[in-house]
Amino acid sequence: MTFIARQERFTCEHCGAEVEPLKNGSYRNHCPHCLYSKHVDREGPGDRASDCGGMMEPVGLTHRSGKGWMVVHRCLQCKKELPNTAAPDDNLALLSEAPRPYGRGISLMRHRKAAARASRLHPHSSTGLRPWPPAESGEKTLKDET
Repeated sequence: MTFIARQERFTCEHCGAEVEPLKNGSYRNHCPHCLYSKHVDREGPGDRASDCGGMMEPVGLTHRSGKGWMVVHRCLQCKKELPNTAAPDDNLALLSEAPRPYGRGISLMRHRKAAARASRLHPHSSTGLRPWPPAESGEKTLKDET
């Protein structure tokens, strides 16, 4: 997988916000206001080789050691799911409301079968995901990271 560093300003196609590049050396691939992204990369971050071009909806939140908090996006057109590192200026209120897969560091894509089985245990959830933040589980929250 190749990584092509891109620091580009863009207008969010979901909410219309003008989004500036990050100034901390990281790279932004989603809107910090609504958390939506656009499916533009195929093989690796920054390659801009995807033919899809669909909007990517934020559908979950996960935590990976070494990468930190990651927003999981699902393309509304082709249904591909990709985790993307959360940026320091992301709307934390939206991140805290996002569903998150069971188990730390497991993406929705790899966790789909277990989530489908778990939906029987959570009758109010069609996806089998529990709402974020965790209640009394003792897991990290976004506030613990700041």
